[in-house]
Amino acid sequence: MVIDEIMELTEGGGISLGDSGEVVQSEGLICATGWEATPNMEFRPAEIERDLGFPWAEDYLATPMVKRADQEILTRFPKLRESLSVGVNAKEDYRPLAKGAPATAKHPFRLVRFMVPAAFMKERSVAVLGTPMTVNTPLIAQVQALWVAAFMGDGMGVKARETCPEELKKGLLTEGEVDGDVVWEMALHTQFGKYRCPGGFGKRNLDTVFDTLPYIDLLLQDLGLDWRRKGSLKWLEPYGMEDYKGLVEEWLK
Repeated sequence: MVIDEIMELTEGGGISLGDSGEVVQSEGLICATGWEATPNMEFRPAEIERDLGFPWAEDYLATPMVKRADQEILTRFPKLRESLSVGVNAKEDYRPLAKGAPATAKHPFRLVRFMVPAAFMKERSVAVLGTPMTVNTPLIAQVQALWVAAFMGDGMGVKARETCPEELKKGLLTEGEVDGDVVWEMALHTQFGKYRCPGGFGKRNLDTVFDTLPYIDLLLQDLGLDWRRKGSLKWLEPYGMEDYKGLVEEWLK
């Protein structure tokens, strides 16, 4: 075990340490950054924060796509229009208590399945875990970890369930961009939160206090696992951690 300051990541998978100057080789780096919304580490070059989908950086999504996503969401779910007067547009005199407060977010985290930056989908090298606000942390943590392991190690694909409008796909997605349908679905998912939970963290994070199961269902379907954990009783009985026992073994089979 080595306890030291990390100075930088070097080419070829090296981690340069502070006091000793030693370079340790590693296949991966897990950053446990705590409760702050903004990480206590610097990403270089600076413009990469946009591609990483961070909410304090320039938006990865073009403005026309965001506006079209808002239009689509409010058309499908007109009840959410009421949230416009609740918390989406904060009062001018509102000031956040801390740097990481939701009000400082320029936009929500732009992450496919709320984990993977769209710009790195093909590369499969970066994933952000733990951004959902939830009272079911152990369950979401387990399924997210399994999903990322499958995505990075097994080459699991992500199939969008939404179809990007042609005018957006042709005019806003750069050559070589990740699948346009995946980007469009990410726009819908991430924008939905600011209307669904205007008084919570929806403006910045996925707020799943009341929507944990649909999110878990989505990830399990990606993994090819049975998401109807109680069969025909799915909608009649509460779910607990015990219903998801053995997920890793199921996936390995």
